Amino acid sequence: MRVNFGPLRFFPFVLMIAGALIVTTGSVAAQPELVVEVLDMTVSSTDGEGMLTIKLDNNVDTVAGFAMWLMLDRPDVITFQLDVTTVVDTSYWQCLTWSGPDCVESLLVSPYDSWDWFTIDTNEISAAAFDTTGTLTSGWQWVDARSISGMGTDVNVAGIANMISPPTVPGIYPQQGGSLIKIPFDILADPVDPEGEIVNVIIVYPPMDHFSFSDPWGNTIGLTYDTIPDTSCFICTQWAGEECLNWQRIPMGTEDCDSILIEDIVVVSLDTSLVVILDGTVTVLPGCLPIIPGDLDGDGFSDISELAMLVEYIHFGSPPIPCPWNADVNGDCVINWDDANLLEEGGPYVECTCVDPQWVCCRDLAGNFDYDRFDDVNVADLTKLVAYMFTGGAPPYCYEEADIDSAGDPPGINVSDLTSLVAYLFTGGDAPTPCSIGE
Repeated sequence: MRVNFGPLRFFPFVLMIAGALIVTTGSVAAQPELVVEVLDMTVSSTDGEGMLTIKLDNNVDTVAGFAMWLMLDRPDVITFQLDVTTVVDTSYWQCLTWSGPDCVESLLVSPYDSWDWFTIDTNEISAAAFDTTGTLTSGWQWVDARSISGMGTDVNVAGIANMISPPTVPGIYPQQGGSLIKIPFDILADPVDPEGEIVNVIIVYPPMDHFSFSDPWGNTIGLTYDTIPDTSCFICTQWAGEECLNWQRIPMGTEDCDSILIEDIVVVSLDTSLVVILDGTVTVLPGCLPIIPGDLDGDGFSDISELAMLVEYIHFGSPPIPCPWNADVNGDCVINWDDANLLEEGGPYVECTCVDPQWVCCRDLAGNFDYDRFDDVNVADLTKLVAYMFTGGAPPYCYEEADIDSAGDPPGINVSDLTSLVAYLFTGGDAPTPCSIGE
């Protein structure tokens, strides 16, 4: 695992992306355009820390930048990991109006624009830890996280795929089920309640300056524009007969208005039918965990209902399993079809050593498009792939399994994957790309 506390300088959130948008063949859902979700998780207080995962479904647009503010409602139970550090901020200025040798009007600009002078300021900031390993933002040119409160109760995280300088990073092509970023946290207390303590992790919006997702051209995804009447109240502070010499604007309702101005203004807001935001929870259990392999619901024994729960979770990565450590029945800290097959066979089990084993849908080689539990790569997968790409067939359960040549160009599910699978099945072509555990 790689945990970062930087880079530590917030640049203006303006995306300057070069390159062409690559459109892949396949069906994409029209609504919603984005789903941003904090995945529910369960940890043990003896673990000392945990890792939040922010999930992203971008069904239409390529995401090349984002900003998001997360807040905890129980800072007495967990806090985000911070590192107070000193940073040097350099600001670049362009003079708009000169008066001889003096500048009387200036503008803050990007260092890549034309500028006349710069200033250097030293500040102490509360940098928050984050991890991009195996996430959709791995390889992005700029990712930063900070606590606005400076107390670890919140983290403001932002990223830009492609800055001005090369190399070009294209951003996140339309996909489902990917992890946007991971945020580590510290566990502060051992819960007294045997059922644990629940912490709500809230994605704060509005204001919009703390939540936005942008395409490669800097357009914010999911905005809606409404025109509404705005009423302003004015009082006159100096009269000359019946003529007012000085008007002063005041809040409505504070005094009687001498004059009222009604004008239409444009209000920008987030269309929550296009951008769905789902908060999450962290359940912190007391130190002693009952390790009973197969007891997914924690009722003390395992039955057929647990197998059905595990199969649903393996298919979709949700709903969350109450006792995920009991779902990892082969003890490899990963939850996938191997665990479901072993649970159905009745063992032998290996007790999980991880409090929060991760759902990893891809096993061995990619290519299991129909996501059968035995990980076979055959003509059935080819049929499903063709249907998805050309006739509006069902999307894959596991995107990584469907992206057969993940090192291909362009990335994503496209004709290159179809060609590779046909060659592998019928002409002795190369085997599909191996899966990367944890991604």
